[in-house]
Amino acid sequence: MAKRLVDDYGEARVVALSQRIAAVYPAFDPAAFQRQAMDGFEALGLMDRGRQLSRCLHAQLPADPVHALTLLRQSWAQLTPSDEPSGFNAFQFLPDSFYIADYALDWPAEALETQYFLTQRFTSEFCLRPFIQRWPVEVYAKLNAWVEDENEHVRRLVSEATRPRLPWASRLPVLIEDPATPVRACLEALRDDPSAYVRRSVANHLNDWSKTHPESMLTLVEDWWSDAPPARQQLLRHALRSLLKSAHPRALALLGHEPDADLELQHASLTPQTCAANTCLTLSATLHARQATSTAPLVYLVLSFKRRKPGAFYRKPFRLACPPLAANQTLTLTYQHRFKPLTTRRHYAGEQQAALLINGQTYPLGSFWLAEDF
Repeated sequence: MAKRLVDDYGEARVVALSQRIAAVYPAFDPAAFQRQAMDGFEALGLMDRGRQLSRCLHAQLPADPVHALTLLRQSWAQLTPSDEPSGFNAFQFLPDSFYIADYALDWPAEALETQYFLTQRFTSEFCLRPFIQRWPVEVYAKLNAWVEDENEHVRRLVSEATRPRLPWASRLPVLIEDPATPVRACLEALRDDPSAYVRRSVANHLNDWSKTHPESMLTLVEDWWSDAPPARQQLLRHALRSLLKSAHPRALALLGHEPDADLELQHASLTPQTCAANTCLTLSATLHARQATSTAPLVYLVLSFKRRKPGAFYRKPFRLACPPLAANQTLTLTYQHRFKPLTTRRHYAGEQQAALLINGQTYPLGSFWLAEDF
């Protein structure tokens, strides 16, 4: 099993944080910080570890949040190039993010300035959201300016922090109830951003939007699709992924994936009938096109995994690569799904369900079995 991020966020991270702050604030006591921080630390998940370290920072940093924010920025500035974050190492700044959200909420100007610099090292998407709730006028003024910032991390923050369903983050009811009005102008400014990193965030933002307001999101996508360059078309396809997986007719039609009577599923099979951890379920499916398909057929293997609650299932679609088909062409698709222990989902023994979804049309494949919980 891949190493979990939380497993890399242990005592060494606590020591490094205490040393970073002590380097710019002589009154800081690293030993006392480490003792307090490590109390029950190993039993906590990643985000709760970040919150605990934030509380421990608050216990020793100056009572004046403006002074404390200045010290945080100074601690970032004194890092050497070898200390600068990359990948998961950027999570060293998770406690800084929680500190801003929890203890600087009444100082929006100073906090927003600090978040501007933080997001260039880690991300301010988590700590910005409470400020959107408390200080919407001030925050949206900043967001409208940041869409033109030269740093791609700052531009991405505009889209990412305002996602209606941002993972690991607090919910913002105003953006769930009305995802369009507050940020549409910002998203339009970023839709053709030169950075794929930023465009990917816009796509994820729109995908979040589609889960609560699919029709208004589709109206926006249809508007953006007109004369869209290839990079924006890729963005919009990614934004539509949840609607495509749920066979939403309007999303399918927009991308030319409407059910096709000239496309026939001739054969499909799943083997073996019983699987266990670290074994593979193999699909073999044969498609026949009576007429040429104008676009590549959209094909998913949909596995419905048993939940702990009797009769409940968790639906998970897996995309199968399929090219456009010529007239009278027959194509065999194969796909292997490996069952392995995950930190994000538990598998329960018993009967599971499978189906193919082809251009929005469902073809049941019957059931297979998992021999054990894992």
